[in-house]
Amino acid sequence: MIHLYITFNMRLISLISILVLTSCSHYNLVTTENFPFETIYVHIINNDTYAPNIHVIFQNQIRESIVERSPIRISKDSINSDVQLQINLSDYKRGVSSRSSSDPGRFNALNLSLDASFSLYDNRKDAYIVKNATLTESAPIYFDQESQQDNTREVEYQKLPILTRKLADSIVNQITSNW
Repeated sequence: MIHLYITFNMRLISLISILVLTSCSHYNLVTTENFPFETIYVHIINNDTYAPNIHVIFQNQIRESIVERSPIRISKDSINSDVQLQINLSDYKRGVSSRSSSDPGRFNALNLSLDASFSLYDNRKDAYIVKNATLTESAPIYFDQESQQDNTREVEYQKLPILTRKLADSIVNQITSNW
């Protein structure tokens, strides 16, 4: 009797293990069915902000995000691609979120925000799918006032790639969702 019980449990565990292991191999995060375009041309990012060279970081991140998060292939030719993506980094802001209790002139935290407008143009229909949509991403940075030696710019420059990555992912999400 015990032998039958153990055999049954072993078979059940084996069956569950096989189902779990094989189901993961067929999982696809991005559905390619009903997707209206296959290729995209990404124009050079226009930078109207005061953040120096932020567009160079963002250009690479938007391309990486498209490749990683969508079934779309990046095209080298704007005319022969299905769609064209144009992005303008329009505003970069630094706002004080927290001030020092001992010295109100010093801050403990800043909130960085980056605005971008983007358009997605369909070459086949000769019309915009999305025109001048605006997205904003923000990220806080905190400073240790005890050890701070005017390293605010260094901390800010370390946070910029994280901020631009969030914005790139948001734009790709807008382009690839709800089809």
